[in-house]
Amino acid sequence: MGVVQCDVHGEQSFLEVCKHIYAEYEKGIISEMYDFPVLSVKICKNCFENLDLEGIRDLKIDNLLNDLPDDIDVIEDEISKRYDKIDRRIICFRCYDELKKKV
Repeated sequence: MGVVQCDVHGEQSFLEVCKHIYAEYEKGIISEMYDFPVLSVKICKNCFENLDLEGIRDLKIDNLLNDLPDDIDVIEDEISKRYDKIDRRIICFRCYDELKKKV
């Protein structure tokens, strides 16, 4: 996991989110989040539905690493194509946690 240089908290871990969740966060709103399969990206319901995650929806990184499927290249390509469509932002985890405690 990477780190972000937060203006308030210094070096911190972060959440990678779609631009819609970020926009709500900027307004002080904690949105409902969905997990993008395999990766640690949080996306909104709209992104979740529009990314057509059928076929990769139930994939978990641990399952892939423990039992590498024969079609791993196809799976990686499917994940990458959809991940690249997400307009992503990052949020300092501590900033997010502080907001979450307020609402």
